[in-house]
This record gives sequence, structure tokens and C-alpha cells, in this order.
Amino acid sequence: MPGQTKERRVFPVEMLFMRTTVLLFILIATSAALAFVTLYYIPLYFQFTRGDSALKSAIRLLPVIFTLVFGSVAGGILITKIGFYSPFYILGTGLGLIGSALLYVSTPETSAARIYGYTSLIGLGAGMYSQAGFAVAQVKVPKAMVGQAIGFLTTGQLVGAVISLSVGGTVLINTATSGLTRLLPDTPVALIRGAIAGTAGSFFQTLDEATRTAALGIIVESINKVYILTITAGAVGFVCALLLKHERIEVQGGVPAA
Repeated sequence: MPGQTKERRVFPVEMLFMRTTVLLFILIATSAALAFVTLYYIPLYFQFTRGDSALKSAIRLLPVIFTLVFGSVAGGILITKIGFYSPFYILGTGLGLIGSALLYVSTPETSAARIYGYTSLIGLGAGMYSQAGFAVAQVKVPKAMVGQAIGFLTTGQLVGAVISLSVGGTVLINTATSGLTRLLPDTPVALIRGAIAGTAGSFFQTLDEATRTAALGIIVESINKVYILTITAGAVGFVCALLLKHERIEVQGGVPAA
């Protein structure tokens, strides 16, 4: 814009013309999508299929949280020791893609142990490269632009989380409402939406066994469709990981070596 200087700019436009920073932006957005969609929708799955309370369903997130943290810490340490960063992106996006695909085909009868395993794959995969881009970017851009690069990647992280959760919520509500409306044509749409959102939790208990089972299947199928987002994120991330330069960088203690 006229009258603006590099020092006063809010958005670092030059980052859009650097291959590595653009790929890192997309990759960090995909890691956020993998993590946040899983953390948001797994409790919903258990609340509907197992009748869990909010607290118990949150406890079921421990496997994905532990692997997410472990992957982030282990990935950072290994990149510092080994120096090559692209393998962690390739492996991480691959694990996220596999875990998402397995969640997509889950059913109300899928055991809790299997769900824990699937989410652990996503947590480990997303964690392996969720923070790596900040260290890589500091090596790949001029020192004067390190702050702008970090801000650029932080924006990608936020964009990935916001867009994935917004789209996922829309998919769930619209798909489940449409299916339940066909199953329960005499039930007000507002009550159906409330039941999906959890504000009318006792509604499903008023249904007979066969209808309740059918309704549960519709909701789980709708949740599974949300995982198309994480499958897409994993696939896009995997392609971007392959396009990264397979090079060694010198990082000491999580910061670029002098």
C-alpha cells in the first residue's frame, strides 16, 4: 500500500514468495486442523455412543493429548540432533492421514481401545511437526525477518484451527439435522438441533430402542464426515512435506546455530 514501509507492515508479504515458508504455512495449518478437530469431536463421539458425561469424555482425550505433547517434544529434540527436518513432516502427516482414515470408518460399536489408538496416531503425527516450522523458518529466512516469519506461521496455525472447526461444525449440524429430520419427521427441527448440540440430551432417551439406534447411527455418520477434513489435511500436508527441501539445518537447543 502507498505510504507503507516494511517496518510498519502488518502482514509479511514477502513470505508468500518463499517456497519453504509457504509450505511451512500450509503444513502448520494442517497440523492444527488434525489436532483441533480430533480434540473437539472425540468427546462428542463418546457422549453420544457411550453416554459419557462431559468430564468422562474429556478424560478420553488423554491418549491424543499425551501423544501430541510427546510428538512435539520428541520431534524438536530429534530435529536438533539429526538436523534433517523433512522426514518428520513426511512421517507426521502420514500418521495423521492414517489415523483420520481409521476414524472415518469407525462405527458406534467401535471399541474405545481402537478409538484411543486411532487418535494416538493423529496426536503423534500432528505433534511431530506442529512446532518444528518455527525452528526451520528461523534458519531459512534472513535474521532481520525472523520475527515476521514466526508471525506468518502463527497466522497459519490459527487459520488451520479456525477454518477446520468452522467447516466441521457446519458439516455436523447440517448432515445430522437432515438425517434426523427424515428419521423423525414429526419432531421440531429446533429440538433436533438442540439434541445434536447437547442442549437437549434427554431427548434421545425418549425414543424407542430401534429409533434411538438409528438416530445414533446418523449422528456418528455425521461426525465421521467431519473427519474428511482431517483426511484432507493429512493428504495435503503429506504432499507439501514431499515438496520440502530434503536438507540438513543446524539447530542448537531449538534455535538456529550461529
